[in-house]
Amino acid sequence: MTDDATPTFATPFGFTSTAADVLADVDLSGRRAVVTGATSGIGVETARALAAAGADVVIGVRRLDAGRRIASQITESTGNSAVQAAALDVDFAVLGPVRPTASHPDAAALGWERFAELAAAAPFPVFALGGLGPADLGAARGAGGHGIAGISAFWSKF
Repeated sequence: MTDDATPTFATPFGFTSTAADVLADVDLSGRRAVVTGATSGIGVETARALAAAGADVVIGVRRLDAGRRIASQITESTGNSAVQAAALDVDFAVLGPVRPTASHPDAAALGWERFAELAAAAPFPVFALGGLGPADLGAARGAGGHGIAGISAFWSKF
């Protein structure tokens, strides 16, 4: 334990560890994993490592043609035929936590700058969530958000 009573733990993984390193000797047969952002970069490699460990993998994508191409490549490289692409057909997304929250104290907050980057890439409205209240509506809209979502900041108002 550290001075602030935060539990610590040791892990053999570091900055150079890959998803394959983390999943070595792990059997995910009979498990399903949904991976978004799996048409490029770390998302592809995460989906590939999960498939290699035996998981049924669903790649959530906006462009189904690209997702099917990646799913086929992962099946070919891992021998796991339970990899498929599925179109994300959503009306909006909720993204957070933007700020630290009492309900999830260990979750890393995005901050408005990162929220803005992610919201700008979304082809649908994005609502900010986490540690926010009515006074944050302007900041959310200024960061490209459609609005804010919450529970505890609004609950006592009703």
